[in-house]
Amino acid sequence: MPRERWGMLVRAGKACQVCSKAGRQDAQAPLQLSERDGYSVAVLNPRFVKPVDVETLGSFACRAELVITFEDHVLRGGFGSAVLEELNTLGISVPVVRIGWPDQFIEHGKVEQLREKYGISVQAALGKARAQLRSRVKALTFAAK
Repeated sequence: MPRERWGMLVRAGKACQVCSKAGRQDAQAPLQLSERDGYSVAVLNPRFVKPVDVETLGSFACRAELVITFEDHVLRGGFGSAVLEELNTLGISVPVVRIGWPDQFIEHGKVEQLREKYGISVQAALGKARAQLRSRVKALTFAAK
């Protein structure tokens, strides 16, 4: 049986990788926003969380200046945690920024307002990426679902 792989890149970037289990629109939007800032952005589609596509993750993370995971789930024990574990196992040392829900009670409310409050947005991801990349090569690699 052939091994399942994460989706191909929408666009190839060089210095930062973003892996996402959020909506595709959440991952696609930074393409235009980041490129206006001078970043090179790529988008992966991790169609599944487990098992992690270690080969694809490793091939991009080893060239990345930054890995960003963007997920519409709780961070602790989520997709970003799985990415961190695999990077550690592979011996790849790259900064990782995780965007997702905190592991705490979240009050009821409109989803967009809650996402804004807890920093689960394209703007929040870009802000954290910019902070990490200020002294690095201006590039992003973005992976999304």
